[in-house]
Amino acid sequence: MSRDQVVIIDDEIEILNAIRRILKDEPYDILYFSDASEAMSYVADNNVDVILSDQRMPLYTGLDIILHAKRKSKAISGILMSGYTDFDVVVAAVNDGEITNYLTKPFDSDRLKYLIKQGIQIKKDKDEMDIIKQFKLLDQDQLEKTQTYLDEEQQNNLELIIGALSKLIEAKDPELYEHSKRVSSVALFISKQLGLSNEESLFIRLAAQVHDLGKISLRDQIVYKASSLSENEYLEMKKHPVVGAEILRQFQINEQLVKIVEQHHERVDGKGYPGALTEQNIVIGAKILAVADAYDAITSDRVYRKGLSKEEALEIITKASGSIYDETIVKAFISGLNS
Repeated sequence: MSRDQVVIIDDEIEILNAIRRILKDEPYDILYFSDASEAMSYVADNNVDVILSDQRMPLYTGLDIILHAKRKSKAISGILMSGYTDFDVVVAAVNDGEITNYLTKPFDSDRLKYLIKQGIQIKKDKDEMDIIKQFKLLDQDQLEKTQTYLDEEQQNNLELIIGALSKLIEAKDPELYEHSKRVSSVALFISKQLGLSNEESLFIRLAAQVHDLGKISLRDQIVYKASSLSENEYLEMKKHPVVGAEILRQFQINEQLVKIVEQHHERVDGKGYPGALTEQNIVIGAKILAVADAYDAITSDRVYRKGLSKEEALEIITKASGSIYDETIVKAFISGLNS
């Protein structure tokens, strides 16, 4: 079985030697380049899993090399190393999906190892999803004709794709992955309390598993920030439902499921995001997910606080019933917990 291949590029020999010492025992093949032109030629002609490159170099930038390599395989994971003078360029590349992550100089050796390991896993997940995508999961025209009916094969394929996307979340943030699993269980519980059909419950359960998929595009400083977000950071955070929905649409996921993800931060009083939708325009799955998401967020431990008790969480959610959350769904949830 062939080993994963990592290409590392920096025009400063001292930095390449330092990285070589840090990674000498890692279980993948590494090629080092100090010449950006040589690296550009190599990645164009060879199969590569991860490219870790300095951003500012003679002739070509690190981003130039990564984008050139992506012409051969869009699944390649690109990681840029940069000083603070290039930080805006690097962050923009992350947000645009051009690179997987970045490493600021001077870098931490543990973070270096982690980002390469993460990049390898993301490349594998993308390769897996490319194979899955060839199944052409759901034919939208046929879906409209048959309304909400899913046969067993379509359901299995849907579960397969959502499972692969969940792996991307786990690679980015294991804690977020665990949160999504818990939210999925709570959302399914509420669906059953409301007497929804098996298919509606399926869509809600799977949507919950990837409801925060869009957060994989966010900067680590936002995702892992222990203090309150700044106004600009909060605006960036609010984009994640739309980003997640667009990723799902690329895989031709059933639109009913996509809307649950896209609308899970809407409020019944019309003050939510991203669409400021009124109560009647929010799909029921998104209303259920909003309650399940809030319940897990309130009861789970965070960096900056201990999780609250079940009773305290239900009191908070009840007070917001009719403004943030749907009253019928809140009542069904509480009734089910107390029965």
